[in-house]
Amino acid sequence: MKVSLNTRFCERLSIMLSIIFVGKQWASAQCDQLYNWAVWDDFLGNSATGYISSGGQDIYVTMSSNFDFGASLDIFNYHAFDGFNEPIPNATVPETTWSYGSGGTTTMCFSQTVSNPVLLLASIGRAGVPVTLQFDKKYNIAYYGYQVSYINDTTIIGEEGYTILLFPGDFDCVTALLHESCLDCAG
Repeated sequence: MKVSLNTRFCERLSIMLSIIFVGKQWASAQCDQLYNWAVWDDFLGNSATGYISSGGQDIYVTMSSNFDFGASLDIFNYHAFDGFNEPIPNATVPETTWSYGSGGTTTMCFSQTVSNPVLLLASIGRAGVPVTLQFDKKYNIAYYGYQVSYINDTTIIGEEGYTILLFPGDFDCVTALLHESCLDCAG
């Protein structure tokens, strides 16, 4: 069964890279959408798990990577998303520094197929230290933040960047790949 829903999780990249997954029926980026945000409750080594309540059922989400990460009590620079059409919960989320460097990967998987997951990214790279993320799925821009270059439909570059991306289609997993070594972008 395919479910349309929203999930939430964040990663730390340099200062913080926040990722929030949301799913919805795609009409346009911010037209009367219903968001069901993930609740994250388990962080261990290189994985985190949470759940999304949607339509009376829970859909589980797992974030895994080839490096260890932890948890953040909130989204870094949360107010950078004040222009989004609906309040975004500012709660505990996965956090990573992409310590693996170039070739670092993060994969987010759902317990069942979801439609149109959305990814919130906060603090990609830092000023003067651009960071490239490439996704294994094509994206549409759901929210233009700032300090992000949209290179093509699978790649972005951030210098303390903030954005929300929508991945149109039905997916079980979405993966992000870091191109640069980010060891010198730790703040």
